[in-house]
Amino acid sequence: MITYNKLWILLTEKGLKRTDLLNIISPTTLAKLGKNASVTTDTLDKICEYLECKPNDIIDYVSKKELEENAKKAEDTVNNILSLMENVTGLSIDEILSKSPEAVEQYKNYIKNGKFDLSGMLEDTKKFDKE
Repeated sequence: MITYNKLWILLTEKGLKRTDLLNIISPTTLAKLGKNASVTTDTLDKICEYLECKPNDIIDYVSKKELEENAKKAEDTVNNILSLMENVTGLSIDEILSKSPEAVEQYKNYIKNGKFDLSGMLEDTKKFDKE
């Protein structure tokens, strides 16, 4: 499967956001990139010109097996983090998620992008002790 993870990393490194690509591509094409769907080589050419890079700087190939392994690792990581938070706070996972909108958003972000920022969640767990 072709992925555009390298594109998102490159944008971040250049201090840009995904929406900055709307200067050169349509919202529909940006959505396709976000879903790792097929786009034209003309689109890739526009992006490369805009970012002053080469195609291999913005696209990557990941095998189906590797995707499945990564999904399993992601699920295990999220479950381990939630279990740890359950042990630290003494609350159930459902209670943690219901008391922390930040936790829910980070959980969704991790599932979607493979990125998990615990800082906000840890701040929320400190509040639990005061309640």
